[in-house]
Amino acid sequence: MGSEGLSAAPLSRSCFLHASHLAPRQAVPGGGSYCGGRLTPTSLRCSHRGRAAPCSKLYCWEQWLKEEVHIPGTQGLSLQHLYRAMDFLEANKEPIEREIFHRVADLLNLDVEVLFYDTTSLHFEIDQPDRGGGQDDIVHGSLAAGHKPYRAPRKHGLSKNGRGDAPQLVVGLAVTREGFPVRHRVFPGNTVDVSTVARVKRDLRDWQLTRCLFVGDAGMVSAANFKALAAGGGKYFMCMPLRRGDALTEQILARAGRYRTVNQRLQIKEVVIGEGERRLRYVLCFNPEEAARQQAQCCRCCWSALLNTPAATLGATSRTACGASSSRNCLAHTEPSGRSRTRRRKRLSA
Repeated sequence: MGSEGLSAAPLSRSCFLHASHLAPRQAVPGGGSYCGGRLTPTSLRCSHRGRAAPCSKLYCWEQWLKEEVHIPGTQGLSLQHLYRAMDFLEANKEPIEREIFHRVADLLNLDVEVLFYDTTSLHFEIDQPDRGGGQDDIVHGSLAAGHKPYRAPRKHGLSKNGRGDAPQLVVGLAVTREGFPVRHRVFPGNTVDVSTVARVKRDLRDWQLTRCLFVGDAGMVSAANFKALAAGGGKYFMCMPLRRGDALTEQILARAGRYRTVNQRLQIKEVVIGEGERRLRYVLCFNPEEAARQQAQCCRCCWSALLNTPAATLGATSRTACGASSSRNCLAHTEPSGRSRTRRRKRLSA
């Protein structure tokens, strides 16, 4: 988390301040203790600043603290202090994250009118996924971290980094328009994107961020998510792929109006469906370069079918080839003038 022209020292002090004040007063869940009943703020500081160069706790203790950085007061730390610091941070995750956000938002005057949300996957080089207990597949954290219940995290699922063979986690992240992280949530690796939205919306509500504009991609589209995002006056902006034969798609495409040019790769047209409070705004997006590319690909497929197919099956094969080349997330629609227009629609809540 860095930015050109922004000093990391004030941010580090601000982020660490709340945790270091909690540490001397925090009793360990389960009756344990931190360093004789108190968790040293120095170990928390090391765990926090060590994120600037992510590495294992063992590497941090053996090499990073001794050879690469100088943090006063770390000479007496042992490896167990760093592990116990992580337990403390996990046990107090919610209040610490909330305090960090409000302090940093005030320090940097963050603009949270618009939040962009997406997910990614992180894989692990292990052979078998995690297995929990019971029907809900539950595992528990350490006693020092509060013994919290979690669904078994490392699971096989849809990989976004090409490692479908390895167990993974799914990480959801909400950021501001400048890319500053606001909230994150870790989900089991077999979680699908569409099922993460409601949980993230609740997380944002807990921090009084219900009136921001929520921006998501096509993987988050569902009627349940639209209802959750609109609750309490919430606003959203979601990517919705056009689908051939869909009634709503045909209704949107049938609306008259001109496209407005944003740049050489984007033209847009706004369409309003419905009336009153239940009206919905859609923004049709057209990429001329992508339309030309798909049209050329379709022509190549058709010519290939014409040259290599017997006359008896020529018509059916040509239609199949053209259909396959344009069956993408967007709808390739041909205007009366013969121009191929590739569109996506964006749905706005208001």
